[in-house]
Amino acid sequence: MDLIGRIALVTGASRGFGKHIALELAARGADVALAARTAAPVDGAFAPGTLQETAAQVEALGRRALIVPTDLSDQAQVVAMVETTIDHFGGIDLLMNNAGMGTGGDICETLVEDWNNILAVNLTSQFLAIKIAGPVMRSRGGGAIVNMGSYLGQQVPDRTDGDPISTASTEASGPGITPYGVTKAAIERLTLGAAADLASYGIRVNCIAPRWTETEGLDAWFPSIDKSHWERPEDWAKVVGFLMSPQAGGITGRIVRSADMQALRAALTAEPALV
Repeated sequence: MDLIGRIALVTGASRGFGKHIALELAARGADVALAARTAAPVDGAFAPGTLQETAAQVEALGRRALIVPTDLSDQAQVVAMVETTIDHFGGIDLLMNNAGMGTGGDICETLVEDWNNILAVNLTSQFLAIKIAGPVMRSRGGGAIVNMGSYLGQQVPDRTDGDPISTASTEASGPGITPYGVTKAAIERLTLGAAADLASYGIRVNCIAPRWTETEGLDAWFPSIDKSHWERPEDWAKVVGFLMSPQAGGITGRIVRSADMQALRAALTAEPALV
């Protein structure tokens, strides 16, 4: 329970990475504000999971939960999301910029409206959340931020590698998955710059860059593909929990990739005192 007394804000918390990360932070003692568009059940939803369900699980762990319905493509709503968290809990110490989206079609088929929307959700929302939360974290003695990246920020899927997900994903999103990948590459640079800018604030900023991970969204997108070898969101949640904990006090400006996650997960399993 190394995060008792801490206030966390997690975006995209209705399912997938965000849900697991919110529950990990709550299990470590943090109270959690939960942001996403899906607050309550919606008929015909693309994938299961709501903020109501995540909040109930946070509260079952004995922590406070705040539901903050937010459209992260709307800058005013992103600012209000952070300010609502601060007003309700009295501050903010931990920020998980998790929410993201992708679009279909190759670069010539990508609509300008889709390009702008994915930049807004994946990148601008992270910048705004950091900008608004940073001074409040400093006033509370510092804090920790983790941004959601992706291996697709550094490479495109290889359709010759024998994994059907590579072919399926490129068919669904275009061979380069370009708009999504551009935002994820930019998030890595955002992380490095923010870590340098906020070091004097006592705020650590890191980024995780998963590969294919079995979330509700990807289950819905690729229902027939074998996912037994995929990464698991609960493993990444453990890594985020560690990065936000006092034990990671010297770690900032890091991009944690899959190999790093696996090594850190093994270390955390071997050293229960760190968990």
